[in-house]
Amino acid sequence: PICMGELWVSFKEGCDLLAAVAVALGESDASDAEAGGSPTGFSLTPSSAASSSPSASPTRGAERCTATLLSSGLRLVSPKSGRARFFEWTPFTSLTLDVGPSQALWERSGLRAFGLSAARHEDRRKMVLATDGAHAEELRAHWIARISKSFRRYVKALLPPLRLTVQPLASVPDTAGRLLAGWLLVRPRAAFETGPFYVDLAAHRGGVARLALYSCEGCRRCLWRMQINADSRLDKRGGFDSSCFLVDGHVFSARSQRECKLWLRVLGNIRTKLQHGAPDASEADLPVFRAAVQERVDAVAAAEARDLREEAAEVAVREGDA
Repeated sequence: PICMGELWVSFKEGCDLLAAVAVALGESDASDAEAGGSPTGFSLTPSSAASSSPSASPTRGAERCTATLLSSGLRLVSPKSGRARFFEWTPFTSLTLDVGPSQALWERSGLRAFGLSAARHEDRRKMVLATDGAHAEELRAHWIARISKSFRRYVKALLPPLRLTVQPLASVPDTAGRLLAGWLLVRPRAAFETGPFYVDLAAHRGGVARLALYSCEGCRRCLWRMQINADSRLDKRGGFDSSCFLVDGHVFSARSQRECKLWLRVLGNIRTKLQHGAPDASEADLPVFRAAVQERVDAVAAAEARDLREEAAEVAVREGDA
């Protein structure tokens, strides 16, 4: 467990909304774990502060549940029925302050809300959580940071180590126009499962650019490809530390927000060239374009290495405390 707490939870029948209100009732430190409290040193558990929290359900049909944040999602248990529900992370989970039409309700109740969305075709659940009390803003920031870190580790575990490249494969002619290639989690609109794919982005030629998906870095067999043109829609999914972006409705998830921004930057540059009728990239142009992209790749790689060092240091501290 990463953190635990008391949640107001509303399971609305007949719709796709899972509403939960996280009520901040207290906080413990690492010593609580030794005393039988949260095993990770952070918890939101009933305390004397409970008297200042809402005594009635802030939404019709809501009930208070015990929530546990895990590395793979959020577990909710009803103390009345004992029923447990698990909100599992997906590569495209969204964490945001925008909770939709119910935002005003939480605010009027003195709560500070944020939202989670499963964001996949077969699972349209949304979860609204909120903290209250004198330190509601700080507690919300704490929850968001913990959830964001849990989700980011989950996504990275689904992908190979960072290996972005701008260089084509001499033995594979289809990669001759490559500007950027690397592993991404992809949910295409085509009829095959979401998964990690090796994605190859080529410079524009004949008024279009090519984005191809392969099962491996050798690029021997193209599984699916799409065209980028002057009218292609590029979007970044909003939310905290979001690494998801969309290309004409196809959803991609990178290892980090930095890598996501890199892909969007290169895609955006290609689209801008197409919108202005730029000529096809020549053999002399490609090395120049690749050098510019490589600078960004190096910056992303340096930041990734720094993150890995910081995570290793955190693990060492936790093991030392144990």
